[in-house]
Amino acid sequence: MVLAVSMAHRWRCNILGRHVANLADHVAGCRNRNNCPSLDAAKFGEKSMNMASNLAEAASSLPANFLVAATLLLGLSSVYLVIFWQSWPRIFGVSLLAMASISFTITATLGKDVIDPCLEKAASEFGVPAKVLNAMRLADSPPHNEALAARLFGPMGLGEPALLAAQKGANIDPDEAKIDTCQNFRAAAWFLSDARRRAGGDLWQGVGLYYAGDTSTKRRKDLSDLYIARIQKAAGEN
Repeated sequence: MVLAVSMAHRWRCNILGRHVANLADHVAGCRNRNNCPSLDAAKFGEKSMNMASNLAEAASSLPANFLVAATLLLGLSSVYLVIFWQSWPRIFGVSLLAMASISFTITATLGKDVIDPCLEKAASEFGVPAKVLNAMRLADSPPHNEALAARLFGPMGLGEPALLAAQKGANIDPDEAKIDTCQNFRAAAWFLSDARRRAGGDLWQGVGLYYAGDTSTKRRKDLSDLYIARIQKAAGEN
């Protein structure tokens, strides 16, 4: 099984590896003024930033593996440090900026796909997609906050009505769900599962009910539609 997964992702790693190799070759070819007399900081910085963008694009095809990204960045950083710190100090600042860009873009790309183990477990327990529940966790929700007009708790931003419903429906202690991340995920997963049930089994209509409560008025229907679109986008479904 491990071998199969490794082979399946090997080609993806090769994409990222090629971009790292290209950048390393560029750096090695310009390690002194005689090798590339026409190079200036601005042009080198622009090329480095373009390569950083390519790295981030390639990273998006990889699974959420921070160890791979960290190893590649460490190796690339070492090349930059050895070549530029002693032989070309002025370019080193631009190189450092490029490294920061690479680090930020790869981390942001990979980080959005990382799902908390407690969230995955809660999603599995109540039969809802972890990807959708995670998108709901990540999504910004000021209209929902205003609609509830209540204090919100935990990473899922649950209000008292949702917590009390989860207590009744799944025996989840509302006080624990306010302060315990895993219990908060469980309460949200149950609440989404119940909303989907009330929506006749339709997941996305259930997402709408999760936020709007019901769709009996135009205002609540609009709120439901807003959140369906928002969560679909966050989950990469549209």
